Amino acid sequence: ERKRTKIASKGAWNLMRRDIAESGRKHLEAELLANADNPDLSMVVKLGHTCLDKPHHNSDAAYSGALLFEWAHFRGFELDLKEKALLAKAHAEIWQSRGLAAESFHLDRSRLLYDETLRANPDLVDDSATWLDFARVLLASGASEEAIGVFQHMLVTFEGDPEIPNWLFYMGATLKAKGLHDEAANYLFESASSGPPRFFGKLDMMFIISRNIEEEGTKRGEPNEEAYEM
Repeated sequence: ERKRTKIASKGAWNLMRRDIAESGRKHLEAELLANADNPDLSMVVKLGHTCLDKPHHNSDAAYSGALLFEWAHFRGFELDLKEKALLAKAHAEIWQSRGLAAESFHLDRSRLLYDETLRANPDLVDDSATWLDFARVLLASGASEEAIGVFQHMLVTFEGDPEIPNWLFYMGATLKAKGLHDEAANYLFESASSGPPRFFGKLDMMFIISRNIEEEGTKRGEPNEEAYEM
């Protein structure tokens, strides 16, 4: 009871979650259980935040947080744009973590929410990881043109980010998959020279670039036997 009074007097749930996260979570659960017939939707969302706000939460926490957010939203709670972006990220995480058991609902829902937030308001999030997550959702949805647009936005907006070699590689790989080998080559070369990207060595990148040259020649009916000499 004394702890409850202390939390209530603070008037700031963010402070409560940061300083006494475990106790705060139990407090929220107790409040919801005590009012099960008429739950406070804002508390449901706050409980969802305890699952999603931690930077290193697992996929089970993402599932629980998404469920709580969606439950409150379905019953009329108005999520703000940042909460919608957080929910989009949670749905994407759920879809990616389930492997063969993944349900397309999570991917579709993530894309819809990202469209409502990041696409509608590009200045909403200054976190490059969230934008990369959006690009991956678009690629998984088959929207490669839109994903390329997101990569271009990231390269301009987050200039100087140490992850740029990776984004250049993703951009090049996406263009290569679309058969745009000349454009892909520029990004792959830049990725190799500024990186190389994560998980790849210089030799790996040279092989990928050579393969790209070979595919371009084959498409034109002009096989390039010297593609691998570099």
